[in-house]
Amino acid sequence: MKTQILNLIKTDHELLKQWSLGLSDPNLFPVISRIDVPEDNRKKIIFILPSFLHSHSISTKKSALIMVLKHRKIVTLYYCDHPNYLFKKEKNSEFQIIY
Repeated sequence: MKTQILNLIKTDHELLKQWSLGLSDPNLFPVISRIDVPEDNRKKIIFILPSFLHSHSISTKKSALIMVLKHRKIVTLYYCDHPNYLFKKEKNSEFQIIY
């Protein structure tokens, strides 16, 4: 896998998570193309809803895919059943929902 996808850079941790979740770069293109890159160095948390994942044949899970960015770097990604706790936990972060 490459360490860059469109205009974002993937960290080593993200590469490992992507591999362990079975997500290829072509699977992630529809998601990455919709991300608004944060201008400053703040953390950005992106919720990719199951309806979007199903419609683009990325996943059949009933969980949201969470992607964490720090400026242009993708730090990690994971599936989460109840991601609403992140709004309370990450008060200083920027959020984006892809549906």
